[in-house]
Amino acid sequence: DRVAQVHLAGHTTLPSGFRIDTHDQPVPDRVWSLYAELTRRAGPISTLVEWDDRIPTWERLSEEAATARRIRDAAAR
Repeated sequence: DRVAQVHLAGHTTLPSGFRIDTHDQPVPDRVWSLYAELTRRAGPISTLVEWDDRIPTWERLSEEAATARRIRDAAAR
């Protein structure tokens, strides 16, 4: 009945167009939009931004976390 935690991650797109959940890219805008709709409907949800390979700078990771936080917190208003 309830979502306990959302995991957000980037993916790799193969030449065929098939997407693989590789956790090595930024979260795509399309996923941020889905996350915003989910939090709008369900309210604030514990969220984890996953980035397990080709890890960027701390600043870039912090930006992804801040985006998730802004979207999540907007759902609380």
